[in-house]
Order: sequence, then C-alpha cells, then structure tokens
Amino acid sequence: MAISVDASAWSSYEEGVFDGCNQTNPDIDHAVALEGYGTDAKLGPYWLVRNSWSSKWGEKGYIRVKRTSNEEGRCGEDLTPRDGDGCQDGPPQVKVCGTCGILYDNAYPVVANPKSK
Repeated sequence: MAISVDASAWSSYEEGVFDGCNQTNPDIDHAVALEGYGTDAKLGPYWLVRNSWSSKWGEKGYIRVKRTSNEEGRCGEDLTPRDGDGCQDGPPQVKVCGTCGILYDNAYPVVANPKSK
C-alpha cells in the first residue's frame, strides 16, 4: 500500500521501532510503501515500512514505525500540507493521525476481474 508520512526525523534511523516524529505538527512530505505490521518482543507493535533511500539505510531499507491500539487518538495538524500532496487551493492545514501521520493518505490498486465483465 502506498502511504504518505512525515519522514523529517527518519534520517538518523538505524534500527528498532521508531517513535520520534512530531505528533503535534507532523509535516507529511514523503511517499513510502506500507508492507505489513508486527510486534517486537521488547519494543512492541509496529508498522513495517519500505523506504526508497537505499538498502543501506535503516533495517535494509525498512523502518519499523510504532503502531498503537489507538492510532486515531494520535492526531496532529499538518500546517504545510502543500509540502506533500496538498493542492494549491486546498486547506491551509489538515488533521493527520497515526505515528508520523501514517494513517493520513494511502492508496492501493484495485484490479477488476476480467471474467466478471
């Protein structure tokens, strides 16, 4: 699934479950691929995200982003939505939820079954 996130604090990530984003005013500015989720025995639940910064970054190109049982309760305001996917005439700020705004914007392919036509 393609998602948009605030990756401004990700540059120093090396390993573990990341929880270092600005939750008050995340800046949604980066598109990545959400590939799954899991639970680390010591660090807790996470989203598994594949980044485009090379396999030398993070955990072989991946970051594990903290996942909570109440992601919609972790919301903030993106004060600069045009940094990411916001339109020129769109709202000046948008509500985003989840760690690093992970729940804000996503896209997934829907393929029609050719036999059903």
